[in-house]
Amino acid sequence: KEGQGSVFHFTINIESAPAPEYDYLHEIQPQLRMKRVLVVEDNQTNQSILTHQVQAWGMQPRATGSAREALDWIRQGDTFDIVIVDKTTPEMDGAALSDAIREHRDAKALPIIMLAPLVERDIELSTTSFDAILSKPIKPSQFFDILVDISAGKAVTHRTREAEAPSTFDAEMGKKYPLRILLAEDNVNNQKLALMVLGRLGYRADVAGNGIEALDALQRQDYDLVLMDVQMPDMDGLEATRRIRKQWPDKTSPWVVAMT
Repeated sequence: KEGQGSVFHFTINIESAPAPEYDYLHEIQPQLRMKRVLVVEDNQTNQSILTHQVQAWGMQPRATGSAREALDWIRQGDTFDIVIVDKTTPEMDGAALSDAIREHRDAKALPIIMLAPLVERDIELSTTSFDAILSKPIKPSQFFDILVDISAGKAVTHRTREAEAPSTFDAEMGKKYPLRILLAEDNVNNQKLALMVLGRLGYRADVAGNGIEALDALQRQDYDLVLMDVQMPDMDGLEATRRIRKQWPDKTSPWVVAMT
């Protein structure tokens, strides 16, 4: 009704959407290729998952369910680039094993990743000898990101919430510097986060779920800026950007900012 609105509902039957395929999670990765990984995990299922995943990225795993055997390999001088340790290994827990490894290899020479239950994800890294903490159940994308960061020598921050100085957002920036923005991002949570940050700066953005949708959106209207996720299903951000540069001349081509 006019001035009051209406309430209604309906039911439709639809087919479920196929799960997105992330090709990079199943391909050899140049930045990880030939890296030697020591996996210390007594659960055979988890051990198998870890070894198969790192092998798919071109890494060379060596696995054991015994913390003491792993430590013997280190003492004997066997070379590894990364160690992955479960928090609750028999004979010696993950923390004790990590401390023992540190007596023979420092963090720069041999970074250590700890596998921990999700409920313990807020462990303060500075109080341990670990370089990163990976929550179980393991998400391949998070696992990949941690391995890449560690292989590149980047610090992996994982800490509890601390009091920080509040960030200053200029809510008038959108008025001062108006921009038509397209957000190309397949992860719904990342979409919400990006839109929230943009909103606090006074901007609104249209959303595309992959590179194909981003190209379709650019066909429909002009944008000044495209925030482009690099890894997306169907068409990734790299291919989408190549097509944008090819299809739109320099003067009409939007700025493209990679998010990775």
